[in-house]
Amino acid sequence: MRSLQFLPLALAVVAAAQVPTNRFIVEFAETSLFRAENHINATDGINVLQTFESDVFRGASIELDGVTPDDVLALSEVIAIWPNERVELLAPVKQQTAADENAAAEYAVHWATGVEELHKQGIYGEGAKIGIIDTGIWYNHNALGGAFGDGSTVVGGYDFVGDSEWTPGQAKNPDEDPIDQQGHGTHVAGIIAGNSSTGWLGVAPRASLYAYKIFSTGSTTDTATIIEALLRAYTDDVDIITASISGAGGFANNPWAIVATRLVTKGFIITIAAGDSGEDGPFSIGSGGSGDGVLAVASAHVQASKNQTLPSSFTSWGGLFDLNSKPDISAPGTDIFSAWLGEGDGEGSFALLSGTAMATPYVAGVAALWVGNFGNKKSHTAVYAKYITMRIINSGKALPWLNYDGTANTAFRAPPQQVGSGLVNAAQVIEQVTSLAYKRFSLNDTDNFQSSQVFTIENTAQVPVVFTFEHSSGAGFEILTDSDPAQPDKVPRIRTREELEPKRFEASVELPSSVTLGKYETRQIEFVFTPPTSLDASKLPVYGGIISVKSNTTDVLVVPYQGVGFSLKEQFSKHLFAGSYPQLGSAPAKNKTSFTFDLSLPAQDFPKIFWSLNWGTTELRFDIYGPGFSAESDWVYPPAVGENNYIGSTAPWIKANGVETFDPSKDDKEDTYTFPLTNVNRDADSSVNSVFWLGKLANGTYIQPGTYTIRFGALIPFSDPKNHESWSTLTQEIQVVKKCKRAVSTA
Repeated sequence: MRSLQFLPLALAVVAAAQVPTNRFIVEFAETSLFRAENHINATDGINVLQTFESDVFRGASIELDGVTPDDVLALSEVIAIWPNERVELLAPVKQQTAADENAAAEYAVHWATGVEELHKQGIYGEGAKIGIIDTGIWYNHNALGGAFGDGSTVVGGYDFVGDSEWTPGQAKNPDEDPIDQQGHGTHVAGIIAGNSSTGWLGVAPRASLYAYKIFSTGSTTDTATIIEALLRAYTDDVDIITASISGAGGFANNPWAIVATRLVTKGFIITIAAGDSGEDGPFSIGSGGSGDGVLAVASAHVQASKNQTLPSSFTSWGGLFDLNSKPDISAPGTDIFSAWLGEGDGEGSFALLSGTAMATPYVAGVAALWVGNFGNKKSHTAVYAKYITMRIINSGKALPWLNYDGTANTAFRAPPQQVGSGLVNAAQVIEQVTSLAYKRFSLNDTDNFQSSQVFTIENTAQVPVVFTFEHSSGAGFEILTDSDPAQPDKVPRIRTREELEPKRFEASVELPSSVTLGKYETRQIEFVFTPPTSLDASKLPVYGGIISVKSNTTDVLVVPYQGVGFSLKEQFSKHLFAGSYPQLGSAPAKNKTSFTFDLSLPAQDFPKIFWSLNWGTTELRFDIYGPGFSAESDWVYPPAVGENNYIGSTAPWIKANGVETFDPSKDDKEDTYTFPLTNVNRDADSSVNSVFWLGKLANGTYIQPGTYTIRFGALIPFSDPKNHESWSTLTQEIQVVKKCKRAVSTA
């Protein structure tokens, strides 16, 4: 079956608004790539920019002009289509780029994660190969081997974009030299494999690195370039891939998450940053780490002076919009000491950075310690990557609730929505003699509650092992607020981190009695959950916790679970859009319904829609119907032009977000994108999106004078799009009183 899929849209710098595009990625059916490319290129309005040919992903990056994504999907060669979104470099939350090399010990974190213990045993990740998708690596750095190629720390890689300033849409200048021009990738590389003459060590200092450069001097790349890098890492047969980048997400079916998930099934261990949007509150997780089997890494603050570790304030919270559990694990990400750029061809310097971009390579380094000690995917079965992924998740150490003032509230365990299973314990990853098959416990909502959760436990010890089971609740919290004096139009909305308060929302679990497994024996274990009681569903309560598996070998393996105490469909049928949004207007009036489409600066007389989502939606539509539209009689999904009073979908101006006006002296009204959009992320508390409709329809024609009905709607979670009641909509009859440029009949 063919499916229409879109990548969650990136957050813009201005007010974190959604960013549309007219560039897309398509996946081809099992036909000749040459045939598929030729057919698409021969289709008017489609320009093929590049192709991907791999047994992991076969497709192309394309640009559309007067053609809708639905038109592309109708081609027999195409099985899926997504926007080719812009992705921003995950810039450090905190940065000090003149760190003293001799001060590295002041920022030591290995003592808290078991890495120090493994180093004492001589375990350094030798033989492991790690691909780093980032800004490249300053391989001249003495702490990174001082050279590039065989026999060096950085043994290979590729520059996909070139050394001159590049942004998506421009021509790339790829080459074989992935030298870093920004420092970010170098810092990441040092966290994994740094080895300084002063004694500072990365997590796996004897691992080999491959640098896949997807940023030049700028801060923007795109999904297509990320996919290129993932496929090159596959070709280079690295063991581990790490990416400290994170677009706005919450949906697992975006293209680079899909490619990453497929690589996991082929034995590649993948770590991707959860994101640094923690201040936005729950359900703000990044895109790439949403993939199944991919480790979405949260950040923790290791404080040696206080002998404590806390969640980092900036780390993004999960879970996903389909209520699957994310993130997976936490690692040190605050005030991390590592390598930095040098001047000219100099050997490099050192820097302190903070972000999930720092935590993510740390976990990749932990995986490298395992690979170096026990062998890579060629030495193991097909489930090898998920096996190691689960060992990493199982190693999590509890962290306390982080108060907004930065102090710890030890009465509550930090929720798995923030930290996954907890702080990674590398020593346990290597040394545990029992293991669990890959499993994440996602309990879902009250309508779809998954009470029975099962995993398989294996005893790999040489003797029988006795297992017992315990349950620990994490902090619960309510995510909906109806109070915001500064933004009354935005409430009800999702709470920010500052507004969250820990609650005792405790699920109950029927735990198995103790279980004894003989040597190499496996067994399925069932846990039966009952959701917390006495919750106020109208406040959108969220809960979670940990199941601990203990054995007489001293192993303690943990599995996180997440759930919500309300009906997602019922509650977001009321609150899918924040507050009073969406709103229809035009300068200067709100709720204007008559338009001349005079684009001049004094007039600006065209429909503007302002919208803000409380929850991610799988489809956002902006459709035009004839007069007298009735949802009960006219709504058919998907709508077809010329049927049931349907005129067509819209093609708004692409640059409306972050600006107040369309300036015809410098802006191009033909620079448009088309609705519908799908897999659209939720908005932050202060974020409002703008749609400027200048009269253009998705098929390239312009609206004629007359009476029409605007229908702007988002699909309610877990709902059937064919049912008109499944949509939260703004429906308004409007008058078009003047003929638009290039107007043709749409009847």
